[in-house]
Amino acid sequence: MIYTEITPQSILNAYQSNFLHDFHVMLDSGANCGIFKNPQLLTDIRETECSATISGIGGKLTTNIVGTFNGTSEVFYHPEAVANILSQSQEHDYGALITYDYNQDNYIVQHEGCDTLLFERVGGLYCLDASIPTMLVHNTVQENKLKYTKRQVKKAEEAAQVRRRLFFPSDEAIPKLSSINNIPVTRQDVIRSIDIFGRDKNAIRGKLTDTKTKTIPLEPVWKHNDQPQFLSVDLFFIDGDGYMISVMSPLDHTAVVHIKNRTTAVLRGALWKILAKIDQQHYEVSYILTDNEGGMAALFVELEQAGNGINPAGAGDHVPIVERKIRTFTLMF
Repeated sequence: MIYTEITPQSILNAYQSNFLHDFHVMLDSGANCGIFKNPQLLTDIRETECSATISGIGGKLTTNIVGTFNGTSEVFYHPEAVANILSQSQEHDYGALITYDYNQDNYIVQHEGCDTLLFERVGGLYCLDASIPTMLVHNTVQENKLKYTKRQVKKAEEAAQVRRRLFFPSDEAIPKLSSINNIPVTRQDVIRSIDIFGRDKNAIRGKLTDTKTKTIPLEPVWKHNDQPQFLSVDLFFIDGDGYMISVMSPLDHTAVVHIKNRTTAVLRGALWKILAKIDQQHYEVSYILTDNEGGMAALFVELEQAGNGINPAGAGDHVPIVERKIRTFTLMF
């Protein structure tokens, strides 16, 4: 039986937070073998005579397929593995030099004659992003330190910590800061830390930003009713603004359209807009009940020619259903 220490839940959380993708390789100090899920990271993939059962990565996986990673390390392959996991102890057995950089909080794995692998902390996991060219950083950092005095190097190391405390500001923005208060380093120390250790991965990747909320489609809700309807129509005004109001009964559906004035042309447009919406919802209006408002009365002939029955209110009377609705609207304002 072969074991891995990294828990499936910690990996799942990292994937859900978009910290990890299928080209990340994790360095596991508790695993006694490596297992990969992405065949694009392996060469010489082949079957072996013996099968291995791997536990500790979300149940048990049995496989007899192995491949080679980085030209040096033989690992198992299974497409249902939760991640690409490299065993730290197995890398040591393969002759790798493994060092931990306390200031940068990363692991460097070096095989003679092969690429240097840099495992940086992603959440609580140490990962190599194999989707980008491997960075040969260890020797470069040591060479960069030789350009400065010991005191300058020490202050640059402190500045690297400050960059984390400042929540990884962009490297281009740091030299432009007029002052940095309450910290034991100067802007020049920060600039030297960039020169020695390179640009910070978090500054390159950027910050999380608010995403635009997805639009929720809203559709008007119409009650299904096969019963013929009658339409009550009237006009009302609030602070000089005119409106045409209609109530479809017995459905009790109310519509309000803003009007600029009481001319026949404006009232025709408002009423035709209401009737078009009703027709769109496949309701049948048997007749229209309205008062003898001058602009409305001029539309009676057109409405009858269009097949709409007209039932005008008596002289001096108003349409009672609409009157109640109008009182409700005016009280709101």
